[in-house]
Amino acid sequence: MENLLQYKDFPYNFREPGLLAQALTHKSYANEKNLFKTRGPMKARQDNEKLEFLGDAVLDLAMTELLMKHFPTASEGELSKKRASLVNEGILAEIARGLGLQKNLRLGKGEEASGGRHKPRLLACAMEAVIGAIFQESGYETAKAAVFYLYEPVVSNYEDSKQIEDDYKTLLQEFTQKNHKKTPSYEIYWSYGPSHNRVFFSQIYLNGKWVTRAWGRSKKQAEQKAARKALEVFGEL
Repeated sequence: MENLLQYKDFPYNFREPGLLAQALTHKSYANEKNLFKTRGPMKARQDNEKLEFLGDAVLDLAMTELLMKHFPTASEGELSKKRASLVNEGILAEIARGLGLQKNLRLGKGEEASGGRHKPRLLACAMEAVIGAIFQESGYETAKAAVFYLYEPVVSNYEDSKQIEDDYKTLLQEFTQKNHKKTPSYEIYWSYGPSHNRVFFSQIYLNGKWVTRAWGRSKKQAEQKAARKALEVFGEL
């Protein structure tokens, strides 16, 4: 596979092209092509889900450092809100498009036919997986440098309500901790539809009591919409 990150003037050159390929491999492609590797008695699918999980953690830590650098006087709560607002599906998808990741995603036939190459959720996941792959190959400092490179322009132009999508989960958590001394819990209680066009239903509990529910095209979207409705229930919106 072409080293697209080098091609797009991104400051990292993978030594193992196969690792980059895995970061851009959706589970639908891995299943169709039977991309599994054996680890003892178990089979592990060679898609990007574990790299995405790793990249999500690396991104959170690196963004914390970046935000503390840009906003040295901000409180922990303010930094948490900024981080949640910046590390979201929409912004990650835009960064992925800027790198041209959509051209190199490896998708199954069904996902390809449904326009998966342009779905924000898949692009955001691939971007996190690429960050995870950099960390796996070269360690945290290199991965952090990549995150700083990608996010410096975004953070430099940060405006809470104008450029960044509201993060209702963070707002709800701040409200409930302040007023109820509790953190809300989320449950995806139902989903339906094919994998490329699935709908998720999320509900919120506070102190064991049901608050509200909402649906979305991804788990994250369903939770954000439910959090927004909860804020309305509590009279905060």
